[in-house]
This record gives sequence, structure tokens and C-alpha cells, in this order.
Amino acid sequence: MSISETEFEKETLLELDFAPRCDCQMAFSLFGHIVVVRHCDKPPRWAANMACCGHQALSCPKHRYSTSINQCSRCKQWVSPLKLRWRRI
Repeated sequence: MSISETEFEKETLLELDFAPRCDCQMAFSLFGHIVVVRHCDKPPRWAANMACCGHQALSCPKHRYSTSINQCSRCKQWVSPLKLRWRRI
């Protein structure tokens, strides 16, 4: 008995991110446009659900209470990082 992967299964596995990174990013506003300079490349050790829509934010220990994780990447609403309930992953 052989097990073969279908095209759908291969595409699904390619979409999964097995090595996520911290959501912290260094950005600035230039003429009304937000320009992202760089992302933190450290692996996340903390996760929190955003209060607006329940989207999960990931953070390394250094950026856990950073103000750069204050906008939901899904619905773009502003959330105070001090109001998030962090849990260790």
C-alpha cells in the first residue's frame, strides 16, 4: 500500500508556516504611507489574541510589550499591547 499526496495536499503544506517569526516590525510614516524597514527575525515564544477580532499576535521575549505590536494585521484596528493576555508557546 502506497500513500501519495494530492496536489491539494501539497499546496496546503506549502502554505503552512512551520517557522513563524515575531510580529514586531520597525516602520515609519512617510507622506501618509507606512514604510516597513525591517521585521524581527527571532522565533516567537509568546502568543496573544487581539481583542478586536481574535487574530493571534506572536512575539519574541524582547518585544512582548513593545508598542510596535499595536495594530492587528487582519482587521487593522489599534490595540494597546498592555491589554493583551500573553501566553507562552
